[in-house]
Amino acid sequence: MSLNLFISYSRQESPFADSLLDELEDRGFKVWMDYQSLTPAKPWVEEIYRGIEEADVILLIVSKAVMVSKFAAAEMETAFELKKRIVLLIFEATELPPWLQHYEWIDFRRSFTKGLNELVQQLQSPRVMPPGPPEKGFAAPWVVWFSFLVSLAVCSVSLFSFWTLYIPYFLVPLPYRILKRDFSFFHVLLALFLLPFALIMSVGVIPGQSDSLTLFDAYWIFSTLLSLVLAPLLFLLLRSKAMRRWGKPIAVRPRFANRQIPRVLHPRPITFTVDAAPEDFRYNHDLTKGMEKYGHRFVAEAEAEVAFVLISRYKTATTLNPEARIVYPVLIQSTGAIDPKMERVQWIDFRRGLRNLDALAQLIPEPTKIFKALGIAPMGNQTVLPPIIRALVIYLIVLGIFTFGGWATSMLQLSHIISWKEVLGSVIWLLIILGSIYFATNSLLHRKGGVASPLYLLPVLMLGIGWSVLFLNSQTFQVKSSVSNKEDDLRGAVMLASLFIYVTGLMVLTPAALWYWKDFRRWCPQRHKRKRGPAPQR
Repeated sequence: MSLNLFISYSRQESPFADSLLDELEDRGFKVWMDYQSLTPAKPWVEEIYRGIEEADVILLIVSKAVMVSKFAAAEMETAFELKKRIVLLIFEATELPPWLQHYEWIDFRRSFTKGLNELVQQLQSPRVMPPGPPEKGFAAPWVVWFSFLVSLAVCSVSLFSFWTLYIPYFLVPLPYRILKRDFSFFHVLLALFLLPFALIMSVGVIPGQSDSLTLFDAYWIFSTLLSLVLAPLLFLLLRSKAMRRWGKPIAVRPRFANRQIPRVLHPRPITFTVDAAPEDFRYNHDLTKGMEKYGHRFVAEAEAEVAFVLISRYKTATTLNPEARIVYPVLIQSTGAIDPKMERVQWIDFRRGLRNLDALAQLIPEPTKIFKALGIAPMGNQTVLPPIIRALVIYLIVLGIFTFGGWATSMLQLSHIISWKEVLGSVIWLLIILGSIYFATNSLLHRKGGVASPLYLLPVLMLGIGWSVLFLNSQTFQVKSSVSNKEDDLRGAVMLASLFIYVTGLMVLTPAALWYWKDFRRWCPQRHKRKRGPAPQR
């Protein structure tokens, strides 16, 4: 007999809850989970009460976060009052209130597959459980421990890339962060990708002590070779399904829309409105045009059947009531703030751009299909960017790493022949370039500041090229006669790499930016004069 299940959980465990939902549905269970099952324009309290009332079993994903969740507490109180069967799924050992300690429980801490099989067996053929679920102790799947050990080794070899600053900043604390489940997925994977290249280039940054092979040199060579194995291995581990179930939303691979999206060529026309910040005018405009292409009509807020709320750093709340009308939060940019009124609603994910706009326009009359195809749980602190913006951010980070490496190379190799005035001048130039790169990167990541537009980004890149050329000419060739050929080669290696990255990056990204120009322009916030009021919605 197929059972109706109700899942109660904390947002911090939403990646685990998503996986559990998929597996239980594949096994024929009917599962109620808030953001997947809440009906738009209906009061949540009534919907949740009905979901609990109709459920045969309540599954509570036990963690420290769920014990302080007001939503989970209300759900458990309702389940207790209705005398529902409750099964505790132990994701994290934590102290439980006395009234929860006598319920059935399944330990998911060491193995998701084993826990899932035990849960299915327990649901179909209940058996007497050992007294008292675990409330103390730390346990994790073997993949987590293996990733932890590999990250320890990566941490040690990453010390040779100290000159990049970026790589050790994210990789040295990674073992601890893996156990805490809260590392930055985007930056850690980029640091792992860059690690082998940085160690290879360290030959131009770390000065050798003698012409013969020393123990230090041997350890550096061993670390470089080891990174060629460890970095890709840890990269794959962190992207695995097991690690996705383990991490908090910020530490997992983002879950995007279903690839098999149903198509409705002639959808029923509806009236809609858009609630958006003035800075998101281009997203607003393109969303409106995409909806109108399929016969939907933009109207005033009071007349609209459906309302879209564009969520970004410029708009994290709305005056619209999702319990009184159909409201679709459309996430166009990751943001840590979540409007309490929309915490229980599934969000439509357009953080990678508006490529699924046609699917949204076709499915808009059918909320259930929209949520199945395009929806995600609200998790705003992930780093998810449109492809062209992600490429530009990575490009700027790499530029900053090798710009600093080029400067460090020259200072280490030329410290005995250049004056303090030349050092001071080079430091000033370095700070100008690194400052420009930092502010450009930060602006692109968060869509803020004066350089979050093409007009400001291009001079920053050109300034970096000019600095590389100037530095190569004024330092490398000026003192060439004073330095041996071997030292000169080492000194110029990272500088040449920096210049190569500048030039080839521009050659690749310039046509890419032109090809994805709409994505690029949408991402850059619309400027407006505040004295004249906000930009029009259409």
